[in-house]
Amino acid sequence: MSSMVMFGAPPSEDFLVPPRGELLGYNKKVAGWFDDVTSHQLTNISVLLTNFAASVDRIERALYWANTGIEDVRKKGLLSIVSMLSEAIVPPLIDERRLDEAFDYADESSSMYVAGHLAYTSGQGFVKAQNTDASEILGEKPNNHWNNAEERLVYIYFIPTIFSIFSDDHGDVDHLRTLREQCNGRIESASNPQLFESMSTALIRFLEKENAIELHKLGNVSQSSGEHLLYYLLSSFAADARMEMTAATHAIVMHGLSCQTSLASVLWSHLTTSLINYWERRFADAKFKFRNPKAIEDQLEQLRELPLRNRVQSLLRLMLNGLAVRLPKTIPAVEEWVNDCR
Repeated sequence: MSSMVMFGAPPSEDFLVPPRGELLGYNKKVAGWFDDVTSHQLTNISVLLTNFAASVDRIERALYWANTGIEDVRKKGLLSIVSMLSEAIVPPLIDERRLDEAFDYADESSSMYVAGHLAYTSGQGFVKAQNTDASEILGEKPNNHWNNAEERLVYIYFIPTIFSIFSDDHGDVDHLRTLREQCNGRIESASNPQLFESMSTALIRFLEKENAIELHKLGNVSQSSGEHLLYYLLSSFAADARMEMTAATHAIVMHGLSCQTSLASVLWSHLTTSLINYWERRFADAKFKFRNPKAIEDQLEQLRELPLRNRVQSLLRLMLNGLAVRLPKTIPAVEEWVNDCR
């Protein structure tokens, strides 16, 4: 199943197809297979089903499996699994514009992600005491552990929300004010208040119609990669942003995000859908700006049939080539990534 999720194919030419009725009978040994709280089968199954549903565009089923598993793994202290399932619940809440709930789940996911990594690297494993609070592991603020958790919020909540807003035909930028309020509300209790102050500034400058070039420049001097990507993304949606600049900027942003989440995750599926929706609309509104628009139109129609992990790069190649955009030579890693799934 993992191979099907990631690559759209079985792991090898030789594989066993389960016979019909395989799971209808009762086997005491098999039934007890999941009783061990430390079992890898137990810790992975809810995430695997969640990601599998996302990979075949069944987001409602992905949300079902994430919600089904999260309470159990919370009680058992499975830190990294809590992080994965909380992350999976965030995108549907974003799309419903239930932003306060989405922020809370993203906050939990981010802190559990760092806490789980710390527990594992310190030899404690993924499992902690029941109802473990991430703060018990991350320690007292301010420190680098909390800083890392807070920056992860940029990747799994703030940037996906901005993408979602602008992928909507009737994107309501007033939701950006909600994001700014959330940033302002976190400053006082943050380990790294500068991060939230910077994001708040970026959002207000965008809302005050700052031009794309200035936002891009501010991204270049920002102190963290999360801030950098957020400024870049906002610059791509500025009223005066040229379509060629937007395509190149989206390649940079999506490359950065691809390093922060699984390409089989609900979050990546959400980002992929937002990006495709946005560029389908931009292409439909300005076909005359693209080279060979008929070929692009045909390929856009087939894009959603590709394995999830390949859709973003295929879309970006299509847009960059159609607009005759060459990525800067100063960022060879981005160009290599865009061309990686040919």
